[in-house]
Formats: sequence, structure tokens, C-alpha cells
Amino acid sequence: MRALSTLLLLFVSWVHVVTSQSELTFDVVSIKENRSETSGSPMSITPRSLAFLSITPAGLIRWAYDLPQREVVGGPEWIDTVRFTVRGTTTRDTLVPEFRETVRSALRTRFRMDAEFETQEDQPIYRLTRAHADGRLGPAMSPAPFGCKRDGTTPISTQPSAALPENCSIGTSFNGRGLIAITGLNTTMPELARTLTRRQEFDRPVFDFTGLEGEYTFHVRLSNQGPDQAAPADPVAISAAWFSALSEQLGLRLQASRGPVRLLRVRRIERPTPD
Repeated sequence: MRALSTLLLLFVSWVHVVTSQSELTFDVVSIKENRSETSGSPMSITPRSLAFLSITPAGLIRWAYDLPQREVVGGPEWIDTVRFTVRGTTTRDTLVPEFRETVRSALRTRFRMDAEFETQEDQPIYRLTRAHADGRLGPAMSPAPFGCKRDGTTPISTQPSAALPENCSIGTSFNGRGLIAITGLNTTMPELARTLTRRQEFDRPVFDFTGLEGEYTFHVRLSNQGPDQAAPADPVAISAAWFSALSEQLGLRLQASRGPVRLLRVRRIERPTPD
């Protein structure tokens, strides 16, 4: 009898833990099909609101799970073509990771989405490694001199408009034909690898194998490429140019390899219920 009572007590405690961890949701959310000719997915965000003026469900999924296009698979064709205006508000200051969770909730409740992660083995990847046998860095990269706030507690309302040494950031610059520069401020090597994975200039996901710990400051760009200058039109030439830039300027190399890749597979999704 005592053993049964103990089991019941443990069960009640488990139920309490599960039910107390409530899912983050918008207090008010509006999702409407956008039939205008607007392309792209302009987004606005404040501490208590988030809006996508014209976004496909596929784009919304990628934003909600913070994934590049190549890591979301499955779903019907219309999720890449039909656009929606999505607006959500909360009654408290909300961090970007929390906003992503609220969008995931909206995808489940309004789009009836069912998706799960899966790992595919032996897939083409790039290993980000050090280019020099002695491990030295390139002239455009150095260890960051200051620490970086990574606890996720800074609300949007208190983030400075300009990057400061104690803040983490990695930025990309473009011209009419694609990526021309990457700038990192207090950036880790996994973050750089993730940024490269998101870019079409690299035809496979990138994983960090540099062995470099900590944070780095760097600026790498294609030679003689400014906002108004044309980058190479050939995708192969663009990729080759980036391989050279990473090696010469950062002392890093992309090595073709194979390995496991995690993907988000959309198993079911429906057009959203009306507001």
C-alpha cells in the first residue's frame, strides 16, 4: 500500500510539472491570406508585437524554428507560394526566442501543422576547419577582447541600436548578385558555420570542426566587391571565391565531407482557420 501511495504521489507531481510548463502563445493573433503582389517577407518587431506583412507558411516555419531553407522538408507545394499577413501581440515584453515559440504555437493551432525533426545519415556536408597546420588565424580574425551576453534575458526594448563590444552579432552584406561580406562581433565558430549554412553560396550545410573555443571578431569579404559592384555570375565561381576568402582572410577552410544532418519534416499542414 505504501508503495502504491508513493507511485501516486510521484504521478501527481509529474502531472503538476507537465501542466505548469504552459506553452507560450500570442494574446491576440491575426492570420490573413495576402493576395497583393508584395514579394519578400518584411517583418516588424517590438517588445510586445510581431508582424510579417507577406510571408509564406514555409518562411514562417523557417523563422519559427530558426532554420535555413534546406533544413525544412515536406509539406504541400502551396506552403511555398501562398502568402499571409501575420500579426501577433503579447501583454508583456517578449524576447525573440519567445516570439519564435509563439509562432510555433500559431502554426500548430491555426495551420494544424504536424512536424518533427529527423536525422538523415551520411549526407553531404562541409567541415569548417583551420586552414594552417600551425593553427594560426588569418589577418582578419582575432579573439574577441570582451565577453558577450548570451543569457537571452535582454528584452528587445533595452537592446542598443548600435553594436557594443559586450553584445554578440554576426552580420552579412550583399550586392545585386549575392553575399559579399560577413562581419562577426563576439561570434563563436558554430555561429559562423550556421551563418554559412543559411547562404545559397554554399551548397551543403556547414559544421564547425575548428576546435576554436570562445568568441572572435572578424570581417571577411570578397575581393573588390562593393555594394555597387557585380559579383561573379557563375555560382561555382562565387563559391570558389568564398572558399578563398575564408582561407586567406580568416585562416579557415571548408572541407567537403559526409555526416548526419538534422531536418524538420512537415508531415501535415492546412490552410489557416479564419480570424
